[in-house]
Amino acid sequence: MTRKLGWWLLLSTVLAALPASAGPWVQLPDAIAELQGDPGDRAAAAVLESTAASIVAEAAAGRLPAVSSLMEVYSSLVMRLPDGERKVQALGREVAAALVGYGRGRREQDLQAAASAWTLAAAYDPTGPAPGLLREILVPPSEGAEGAVWRSPLDGAELVFLAAARVRVGCSELDRRCRRDEVFFRWVEVPALWVEKLEVTNARYQACVRAGGCREPRDPARYRQPQLAAEPVVGVTWHQARDYAMWAGRELPSESQWERAARAGGGNLRFPWGNLRRQELANVWDETTARLGSLAPAGSFPATGPGLHDLAGSVWEWCGDRYRPGLKQLPPDGGPNRDGIGRVVRGGSWRRSIDLARVSVRSWFDEPYSADDVGFRCVMPAAGERSDAEILAIAARSFAPVRNPGRELEGAALSAEDRRYLERRAITWLMLENRVGDAVLQAASLLQREQRDTVALDLLDRVEGELLAAARLGDLGSVDAILSGLDQAAAVNSRCLRRRLEIAPRVADALF
Repeated sequence: MTRKLGWWLLLSTVLAALPASAGPWVQLPDAIAELQGDPGDRAAAAVLESTAASIVAEAAAGRLPAVSSLMEVYSSLVMRLPDGERKVQALGREVAAALVGYGRGRREQDLQAAASAWTLAAAYDPTGPAPGLLREILVPPSEGAEGAVWRSPLDGAELVFLAAARVRVGCSELDRRCRRDEVFFRWVEVPALWVEKLEVTNARYQACVRAGGCREPRDPARYRQPQLAAEPVVGVTWHQARDYAMWAGRELPSESQWERAARAGGGNLRFPWGNLRRQELANVWDETTARLGSLAPAGSFPATGPGLHDLAGSVWEWCGDRYRPGLKQLPPDGGPNRDGIGRVVRGGSWRRSIDLARVSVRSWFDEPYSADDVGFRCVMPAAGERSDAEILAIAARSFAPVRNPGRELEGAALSAEDRRYLERRAITWLMLENRVGDAVLQAASLLQREQRDTVALDLLDRVEGELLAAARLGDLGSVDAILSGLDQAAAVNSRCLRRRLEIAPRVADALF
């Protein structure tokens, strides 16, 4: 309680130290106080209008972190008024309209930026046009004819529609090469779904990395080469494949869904194209020459069924299931098996023989495993019309803004006084919320422009105790966040550099 009281006093100091003649944000607290006593005060009302207008301007310019930060400050202060909730909701609708307009203007040049703006707009006005715009780019139609194709504006993937079907999962009836974990087949009712025509390529995976939804694969040098952009991405763990699927609003296929796709050309075939071992139809190890091949661009070999490529050979494809030696545990509804070890892979690879490219072949790897012949493709259940809430849940995963604490107001059209007030206020409120690492980053950002800012320096003086306490508790996340902010502050302020050097051995002692 004593610590929080100290930060409340610091906030009071921040407010008292700022000039009354400064910009509208500096004047906003006093304007709220005036309106609480006199709702008709025109000067105070004009301050509210100016701050609201500045948020709308930031929205129209597409500066989303600034919009979020300013709306948070505006809401926390204006909600104290008797009609505060109405004012905040009205501004939210106005800001959402500006964000929608910005997104429409950016859609052709930068779909990710447009969709991020629409996602934020939907948070402020969920009944406006934003959910519908997000629906257009995230989900295909809920129905289609077998083989219908939908192209995703998000990552350019083409998805093929497969109608609901009863699928025999496991060893094909005429297959004499089935292994023990394939022999006992199971009939599964697989609901309708959309399946990516090709395995996820380097180019598509790069889009996810640029958007902040994915981490680069194990061999980033290869995947970055422009001439390999059309090859399947490899060197990705199961978690990386899942992250891509979540970013795209899709999921990794279950074993049953994968076999539904591989058997789309015929329900009981050994290979996606038929029963004959025609290795010229897939990118597999050539047994006749015993020479190892290499990856090829996705879609280099003929399509099977209603237009799907590379379900045999190319790369092993991660599935959502955990591995069990038999098929009895497969859910009858076509979903993934949740019990077992590792994660299932299907389809064989360019390093394996044609026999491991049979439809029923099953294998597995641990989730952290990656290799140059392991990739993935995604599916999306055609589960009827999705609600706006479901669309917004997908958008929140796909278009979540990359957090950059302390830099939310970069580029914002604010006066120097308003910026200083808002950043000082943010420092204090972050400390009150016990978000010490973010508060230190905010202070470091402020010191980059104003090396003698008293509030930022006071914070860094006070935070030493917080850092040592986190170290003694073994809270490595908090320690890393605070030290990161201190490092940024030390780079621009000699006083902070001295303190950073002095605190380092004490932190090490507390940790070890």
